[in-house]
Amino acid sequence: MSDPYTTITSQDRETLDDLAGNLELRGKEEQQVRLREEILQNVRGRVMEVGCGTGPVTRHLSKLPGVETVLGIDPSPHFLDLARGMGGDNIEYRVCGGTEIPAGDGSFDCVVLWTTLSHIPRADHGAVFAEIARCLAEGGRLVVFDNDLAGCSMASGQFDLFKIVLDHFPHAWGADNYLMRNLPPALLQAGFARTDPLHLHTVVGTDQRSYGFKVGMRAVEIYGNSGIVSPALTQALRDELNLRADKGTFHIVLSYGSVTAFK
Repeated sequence: MSDPYTTITSQDRETLDDLAGNLELRGKEEQQVRLREEILQNVRGRVMEVGCGTGPVTRHLSKLPGVETVLGIDPSPHFLDLARGMGGDNIEYRVCGGTEIPAGDGSFDCVVLWTTLSHIPRADHGAVFAEIARCLAEGGRLVVFDNDLAGCSMASGQFDLFKIVLDHFPHAWGADNYLMRNLPPALLQAGFARTDPLHLHTVVGTDQRSYGFKVGMRAVEIYGNSGIVSPALTQALRDELNLRADKGTFHIVLSYGSVTAFK
């Protein structure tokens, strides 16, 4: 099973609605709100979010003091229809990807990539960085926040089966576990004048209502669909996750990285 976000325009309605629900669930969680407040507090002026999905981060940006306008772009018309229905002041949404942004040179003071870069094929990163740099005003900033998959864990001990299950997840999706840790030099190579140091952040999910629990269950489904284990063992893994949540022993550590670069 490959990453559905990389082929978002060809996904069926059921898949899109499931992904949209996950985006909104994550966006509403208190730990995620605190991360946005911390990382985006210095954003000002004209702002664009690339890969905005249903708009939870776009809406947050629009409420920041000093932010004038926000453009959210995404290749999924369905996501943007949902985003428009959730309101927000000074927001415009457009259907497009990050390699051909419908904006003039120097149009934005800040561009945000929030859990988007990891879903863009590696071969397109250079084109995305170049297009963002074109759209940024001199002295403008790029804020990147994304999964630090090398730091994620769902294990309760050294030999916990869920260590294997979660390790398999990014492998199945073709994700780069060290994307964020290698990002500062990549941005400098792409032509940005300087970057702030990498910062790492963690979010812990502990119950069945959390976004983290949905990530854990998705990891189990992907592991089961891979054919590595039988349907019976896949069901046993589902049952074990639910049992741990019921007993209060479930936890998943989701690690993220953030980097700010300047033109």
